[in-house]
Amino acid sequence: MTATGQTVPTEAPLPTRLARLLGSGLTAPVRIYRRRIYAQLIVSHLAVALLMAVLLTVGAFGLLLTVIIPNAAPPAVSSAGVAEQARLLSHLITADDVARLQSGDAGSVADRVTLTLSRAVAAGQPNEFPLPVPSTAGDIAVLEAPDGLVLSSSNPGGVPIGVPVDGARWPLLVNVTARYAASFGRRDAGASQFVTGNAPRMLAVAYTIPGSAGQIAGIVLLQRADIGPLSPMRPSRVATVLAAFAALAILLFTLPALLLAAPFGAWRARRVSRRLDSLEQAADAMARGDLARRVDPAGDDEIGRLGERFNAMAASLNAAERQRRTFVANVSHELRTPLAIVQGNVERLLQSAPAGATPPEELLTVQRESSILAHLIDDLFTLARLDEAVLPIEPAPVAVATVAVQVVEGIRGPAWDQRRVVVRSLVDAGLPPALADPTRLRQILGNLVHNALRYTPEGGLVVIGAARRDDVVEVSVSDTGVGIAPEELELVFQRFYRGTQSRGVEDAGGLGLAIVKQLVEAQGGSITVESRAGQGTTFRFTLPVAHASG
Repeated sequence: MTATGQTVPTEAPLPTRLARLLGSGLTAPVRIYRRRIYAQLIVSHLAVALLMAVLLTVGAFGLLLTVIIPNAAPPAVSSAGVAEQARLLSHLITADDVARLQSGDAGSVADRVTLTLSRAVAAGQPNEFPLPVPSTAGDIAVLEAPDGLVLSSSNPGGVPIGVPVDGARWPLLVNVTARYAASFGRRDAGASQFVTGNAPRMLAVAYTIPGSAGQIAGIVLLQRADIGPLSPMRPSRVATVLAAFAALAILLFTLPALLLAAPFGAWRARRVSRRLDSLEQAADAMARGDLARRVDPAGDDEIGRLGERFNAMAASLNAAERQRRTFVANVSHELRTPLAIVQGNVERLLQSAPAGATPPEELLTVQRESSILAHLIDDLFTLARLDEAVLPIEPAPVAVATVAVQVVEGIRGPAWDQRRVVVRSLVDAGLPPALADPTRLRQILGNLVHNALRYTPEGGLVVIGAARRDDVVEVSVSDTGVGIAPEELELVFQRFYRGTQSRGVEDAGGLGLAIVKQLVEAQGGSITVESRAGQGTTFRFTLPVAHASG
């Protein structure tokens, strides 16, 4: 609180201000998008371009997954690779290992042989098996004796140990074993001999383990599945290909689409936005009363046709407004003569009444109402001439204090006698002169003071004030009347507007404030109104300061 009792607003804390600033920054794009068709068109162009890029990318992905990858993937295994792995096994498993397995005194040899076979199936270490391939359900490695008895197996459930290999449930292994026996015999073939066999998406190799005297110590059987050009890539390989393709798709589709769509969308949106802005400005001008404003249709599309309709509507309204102004001017002028005759006859009848006699109430009513009607006709005629811009306005340096005193002197007596309202002028005599028409300034102040008197109850106050504000003189007329409701403040300057606070007030509603507004604006000024219901109203209008020439 200050010494005068006014509350000094405190500044919000820094975190609060930062949060507000951040929130405003985040919501600004949304506000721009919602309020500007320019932004909406750009976003729609970019969205279409992005959608097309996504569709092209998805289509290319589908082509890659269904056609390119399956047909371009290298074989998981080849006959040379499987034969090389089988040959390596024949060297890793020695004739002594086979002999110990046959004698039943294997010890740790059995575990080592089984591990070696399992590693061959599972791709093992690179230094042990130089051609790593993924293991599948069809992969198996078997060690058999020369007589066909299974000594070790990487899958004992499929090929049991201790039984002839011919009884296994792996047809390709049985087939290769039979072909080996048919080609080389089980005991008589030389060392380092091998036989291959093929089945759909399957390959098997039989390779001999040479003994010390050149005889066959044992046979290694190795079967691999999923071979050939249609075998799938390894998951890591597929992921690498897809990642590379995604990056390539962004470079080939998405970025070019956005780079092309952004400038084109901005250019197209700007053209549409400018045409709509022209229509908006013309509509605003029409709302302000400029019915001569027109727009350039510039096209045969919907906006162009809308511009043509707008121009036709503006021309029609302009013609109707000219007819209305002419009609009002003619009617107000023609009404003056019969009204003057009525007033003259009423005054003659009142003067012819016997001395000391009370005039008839009817004649007094006719005199009062005819006076109001005459004032209304004068206002109509003034407004018509203002609308036609033929009302003479002769700006000149004028002392606002002098005009205010003249208006107060002319109204002070009747205001006190009839309403017990005090009318005062507080305009400083040293105020710089305003550039205005003295007659029109007196008319403005007179209308505002009379309007204030209508709404000020007994014991109230009406004050004329003025002050300089930069290059203008601001004149105010304040009262302590009933006030104006907030929702009616922008309506009081309409012709014949009757507010809710004016009900029951004599002669409420009319043309006075409408004339005041047009007279102020005709002299290069502006007018505003402030009010609080039950506390009073203040009208403020500005006039240019009259600068000394030379």
